Amino acid sequence: MPEPLTSHDRSRFASEALAARLAERDIQLIRACDVANEDLDVAEIERDLDGIADPIVEPWK
Repeated sequence: MPEPLTSHDRSRFASEALAARLAERDIQLIRACDVANEDLDVAEIERDLDGIADPIVEPWK
């Protein structure tokens, strides 16, 4: 019968699983950004937004 996992082993397993999942999400996000950057409609929206010159008012300052 295998030895039971210690709390350290469980923590390491959880942190490794979380790190792997976050790395996969990063890859998905990069792919989504690449797709968006190739979209001509997105480029047009970005050009429109770049034309906005009004400063953003930050009421908390």
